[in-house]
Amino acid sequence: MSAVCAQFLLFHLFFQCEEFEEHKWGVRCQVCFRLPDGADWVTELPRAQTVEYAVAVLHRRKELPLSAVLIFEGRRLLAPLSLCDSGLEPGQTNLVAVEVQE
Repeated sequence: MSAVCAQFLLFHLFFQCEEFEEHKWGVRCQVCFRLPDGADWVTELPRAQTVEYAVAVLHRRKELPLSAVLIFEGRRLLAPLSLCDSGLEPGQTNLVAVEVQE
């Protein structure tokens, strides 16, 4: 498989399969990421996905390092936990600060 074909498939799987993702991962929650530069970026993520997944989305969409740290309600979110386990709730905008350590 060519690299271009593989990139297309990954793009399609990652960004275009929302119905499958919702079926697989369940309820989504709205997250407002407060980026290191002070800007806000709002997106929806599946609550069953991990904190590590959220960091990967930030890396892909906002070019932040994979070492970024997420802070929710004053506490650091741990990578192996789901967003649900971390306290993010559907039906509201969850404000998550993003810290990048130099």
